[in-house]
Amino acid sequence: PFQPVATAHYMSYRQSEEMLICSRQVNDKYGIAKVSMRDFSNNLHAIIPIHSQTIKDVQCYTSDSVANKSLVLTASMDKTLKLTSALSQHVVLS
Repeated sequence: PFQPVATAHYMSYRQSEEMLICSRQVNDKYGIAKVSMRDFSNNLHAIIPIHSQTIKDVQCYTSDSVANKSLVLTASMDKTLKLTSALSQHVVLS
């Protein structure tokens, strides 16, 4: 059977949540994947699509861990920066 091509290159870690955020490409989708350090059973299966080209950097927002614990900033070769909520899986600022 056909297996999608997947890569993960850039990562950012949120210690308070024990969560690793990885840039991820599956076929023509460029986004992020959440990896729980507490539960390895479902790691890297879901992708949150964000960009139209390769992601070049990922950073978790860590200033206010209570109010903004799910925000992730990504930079891409499509010349955009996007702030995404990993919780709602939507881009909140582009």
